[in-house]
Amino acid sequence: MSLSLGRLDSYLAERNFAYADLQTTAIVLEAAGRLDEGWLSTRHVQRIPARVLARVDGVWADHTHGRQGWRAQAARCAVRSNRHADFLTLSVACGWRSSRDALVPRSYQELTQMAGPGPRSAYYPTLRNPQNEPFSHWYDEWTSTVLAVHLRMGSGR
Repeated sequence: MSLSLGRLDSYLAERNFAYADLQTTAIVLEAAGRLDEGWLSTRHVQRIPARVLARVDGVWADHTHGRQGWRAQAARCAVRSNRHADFLTLSVACGWRSSRDALVPRSYQELTQMAGPGPRSAYYPTLRNPQNEPFSHWYDEWTSTVLAVHLRMGSGR
């Protein structure tokens, strides 16, 4: 775990947000024992010690002066349930889509380009796993992962 957090810290120190985002997703999935599956649900996220999520979020917040991380995202939009409507609202608040009716970019590369130079506040981490993109259910798995982590972090409380 410390090696993975060290790598995350290095990517963020270099302002390589896309790699930091991928590393964050890997840390979360590995902590839940779901790295091979590439996604998780509210049941799986319970396997992750709260301190792991808090440390990951803290690394993001430290390197971005609180502009990135799950707490920054929760400040824009509190996730209260495991429903797609909550994901839609969160994805607009984070800038992953322009409106509730807009589609999210089909590829991870397009998604990271939307962050622009900077990136936009509360954009990262996305928890999107590009390895799942070839499969038709990638969006549902991404939605599940994001909502599970946000609910575990307590953003709905």
